[in-house]
Amino acid sequence: RVLLGEEADYVTEFRVRTRGGDDRWLRTSGRVVERDAHGRARRLIGTSIDITERRNAEEALRSSEEQFRVTFDQASVGMQLLTLDGQWLRVNRRYCDFVGYSPAELANMRAQDIGLPEERTDAVERLRRVASGALDGYTIEKTYVRRDGSHAIGRLSVSLVRTADGRPGHILSDRKSTRLNPVTATSRMPSSA
Repeated sequence: RVLLGEEADYVTEFRVRTRGGDDRWLRTSGRVVERDAHGRARRLIGTSIDITERRNAEEALRSSEEQFRVTFDQASVGMQLLTLDGQWLRVNRRYCDFVGYSPAELANMRAQDIGLPEERTDAVERLRRVASGALDGYTIEKTYVRRDGSHAIGRLSVSLVRTADGRPGHILSDRKSTRLNPVTATSRMPSSA
């Protein structure tokens, strides 16, 4: 398009093979500085920069993100990724099945919203301590109030995930060893009297 006079500038990335057989990535940019009477390019000026390291870093990041996504989504336990104030960023299917909410419903809630009301003050305080960095994590047995109103008990492990510079970034938690609360299970059974 540049050579035909349709555009003045160009930027492109492409891979080349060196004499030694290594692949390198180049980013080339330039512009037409002279055209003939028909508008075709006669002279171009530009630069090429070796961007192999950047491309390799981007590929490594893509691979790492994919590995995290697959591990998170296919974990045999319920997984949650939360903001520092308990807003859900991501949940896996196992967690949704356990609490009975969809990912879209959870996105509009906070983690403390599905706990027992009498446990919320402690839950908020623990979350605040983790978010501030005063506590790196904890494990507790927690009663969840499921979407249908029933209760389920799970072992909740919460960990602080720090940013590259060491600041609190977000919270990762998992839920294991679940069981239906016997009181709720009994209260939901039909009466034989």
